[in-house]
Amino acid sequence: MPSNFEKPNFEEFEEMGPLCPKSLIEQVGGDYNLLKDTLEGEGLVVKQEISTKGEKVFTCDVPKGVYGLSLGLRRFDSLDSNWYYGNNPDINIKKRPLILDVGSPEFQKMRQEFSNSGRDERDLEGVMKKLDVVVQRIASDSSDEDVLRLSEIIHNGKSACAGKSLISGLLMREVFPAIRAEVMSGSSFDISGSQYPSHNIGHDWIRLTDGIQVGVYDPYYRRQVVFDENSIDRLTESNFFDYEVLSFAAGKLLERLHATAQVGDYLRPIRYSNGTEEYFVSDVGKVVPFLTGETRCRFECEGGKFGISDGCVVTGSRGTGANLKFSINSFKRIR
Repeated sequence: MPSNFEKPNFEEFEEMGPLCPKSLIEQVGGDYNLLKDTLEGEGLVVKQEISTKGEKVFTCDVPKGVYGLSLGLRRFDSLDSNWYYGNNPDINIKKRPLILDVGSPEFQKMRQEFSNSGRDERDLEGVMKKLDVVVQRIASDSSDEDVLRLSEIIHNGKSACAGKSLISGLLMREVFPAIRAEVMSGSSFDISGSQYPSHNIGHDWIRLTDGIQVGVYDPYYRRQVVFDENSIDRLTESNFFDYEVLSFAAGKLLERLHATAQVGDYLRPIRYSNGTEEYFVSDVGKVVPFLTGETRCRFECEGGKFGISDGCVVTGSRGTGANLKFSINSFKRIR
């Protein structure tokens, strides 16, 4: 990336609210009545449903109009029962979530090593370096993996980007819970010049933040950078600014709403060689998901509905029907 890259004018991205790493439910202090009021204030019709799992579930009817949406990245959580692992050769295995057995001897050994080496670090950069030493016990290998449990990945001693990122994120969550760990997905190289790139370009890496600084770490390629709003050039001059950030949640929500994305400053569609299409963050707004951990889109809808569960938008189903959840940071009616 050229060193003369100009810091984007973030005001262009704030028509749906200020850039903010907090979800709506965090912004209203966990009060679901206030969350409901906030969404209804933007013209949505919100109905509460009863969940057998104890989740706070809402159905949102979206009237015809143009809306702005901001969605957070997916956070690592050892209690997540919907973590599908995409590097399995068997399609039937892909339909079952990976068991995150963080209590296993294999994971606990790595956790203890990271805790012992990283506990005296006082900044994010130091923590990331100690994390890298531990995670590199797992060799980078893109071969197919036939695994059903997290501990099997560790036992095998090798994994692709998805496995190494998952282990990294869970180690951070377990040892440094005050540091937010989120998964980023997309491509590890610039695909803007490819008319129909392969649909097998998928890549995972992680975003970390202590509320002051942001760390981006790719355990597969051993790349890392730490920056903040006043040192964005560290990001734009790093390998990560050649990465393409996938806006999976926005694409799935638009699909559910039968909505049309207004492509431009926020998203751009990429059509793969197999005919499928996904939305990636535009080059103009590429800094935003790295800096604040959110992706934004503007869309036109003829009317539709979507679900909210525990403050997160329900993107739809995968495999056996599990819902993947991403936090809503902002939802604004533009016109």
